[in-house]
Amino acid sequence: MKTIYVVSAGGYGDGPVFGDAFLSKDEAVKQAEEYTADKVDDLVYYVDEVKLHED
Repeated sequence: MKTIYVVSAGGYGDGPVFGDAFLSKDEAVKQAEEYTADKVDDLVYYVDEVKLHED
């Protein structure tokens, strides 16, 4: 079973905003922090851990 880490935010009521997916949690956290800190939007981005099954 593999694990990926997906960067996303709740959005503005029209659905979530998804960033990138990473194999490294550290890289995903870094990206989420950069997206949250930028002045493009006022969203808070977070990291979801997703486990991929072999099937």
